[in-house]
Amino acid sequence: RLLRVTGTLRDLGTAQARAGRLTLTLQLGAGTQTRRVAVGPGGTAVLDFPVAAPPDGTPVRVSVRDEAGNEAYAAFP
Repeated sequence: RLLRVTGTLRDLGTAQARAGRLTLTLQLGAGTQTRRVAVGPGGTAVLDFPVAAPPDGTPVRVSVRDEAGNEAYAAFP
């Protein structure tokens, strides 16, 4: 079983600087995986983060932090 986290990340501050990286953190229950994502000149990055699927009912939290330390997250039951 595979859990695939996909999407497009946008960072206006990175777009103004013309380059940068975002840090994606995926928490699956007690486990955490982190990945750095390069942001293009338009301030966007396409994400495709496949991981082993956790057991049913495991809480999942996805957070994204820019180089300035700003963070956004989504939690799934």
